[in-house]
Amino acid sequence: MTPVKTKEQLIYFMQSGCFRLSRHDLQFIRNLNYLVLSNRSLTTNQVDLFEKLIKKYNKQLDKHGINITMLDNLIWETTTVPSLSEFTEAYISISDDKIIFKSPFNKKFLDKFSKISYNSFTWVKDKKRYESFYSTEALKNIVSTANIYFSVVNYCKVVTKLLESIDQYTQTVWTPTLTYINGNYLISAINEPIYNATLNLPLSDEPGCLATLASYGVEIEPLIVKNDPLLSFASKYIVEVDYTNLEELINYLRAVNCDAIITSGIGLASHYQKSLIKRLRDSNFYLEEHRSSKSLTNVIKNKKNPILIHMSSFIDSIPSASNFRKIIKLKNSTQIEFR
Repeated sequence: MTPVKTKEQLIYFMQSGCFRLSRHDLQFIRNLNYLVLSNRSLTTNQVDLFEKLIKKYNKQLDKHGINITMLDNLIWETTTVPSLSEFTEAYISISDDKIIFKSPFNKKFLDKFSKISYNSFTWVKDKKRYESFYSTEALKNIVSTANIYFSVVNYCKVVTKLLESIDQYTQTVWTPTLTYINGNYLISAINEPIYNATLNLPLSDEPGCLATLASYGVEIEPLIVKNDPLLSFASKYIVEVDYTNLEELINYLRAVNCDAIITSGIGLASHYQKSLIKRLRDSNFYLEEHRSSKSLTNVIKNKKNPILIHMSSFIDSIPSASNFRKIIKLKNSTQIEFR
């Protein structure tokens, strides 16, 4: 093989049939080769894309004796010119009740965009752009997807104004959430049922309070949890716990004022399950055993803070009439020993 000394020679070599390239990559390299042979300049965007292809097919290049050191020393003899923004950036505009999207080719974007359910955009071949009749769903789909795959997305004045009008809602709390503001604990976005349920509950970051709020469907602001394992446990209504952390679990149950434990399911190995039941009973918890969660309707009506421990990370169903303060999905990461 003739030694490759320039990027132009590398382009010719890669499209000569010695490489296994994807259809899109081969078409791109052939186009570059045509531009080089016709003494035309290359754009900076084309050069950047080719540099990415070199990295993508590095292993094949290496098999042909072209290593990283050689690639770093290759020069361009063809003149390069700055790419126009219309060929490197995406554009979203609205005109005559239509959403218009133009962008450079991006296979990952196209793959994702084609899989969006109820996608109203169609490709207009002669104009080389996507169009859709205006709807908030269509605008949301194109804006959110384009910003994933293009570093720069430009908007017309109409789209800019629409996006600015919803910015005010991005920081708004829509779900009842315990927050800490000016030294006080408050439930933002509270509704009437939660207000009535928490009227006599002193709000705080105590595990018992967080567990009570979580059982009512109140979310807990991350700044209150502070990455504390106990507070994280308390702040979730359904939480996954590993069997290997049994002593930690017992301490957590006490911290959230658990006054009864109901076990359900058969996912945990029998000897681990027996060990768990014994340890819970030895810790003086009131305990009931049930084989299936389907039999849990209205259990322990005379207890304030009953907690369900399900012996598998999978829960078949939880009766809506149950009054559990928390549901724990138990998993087991104990290492299996082969003999």
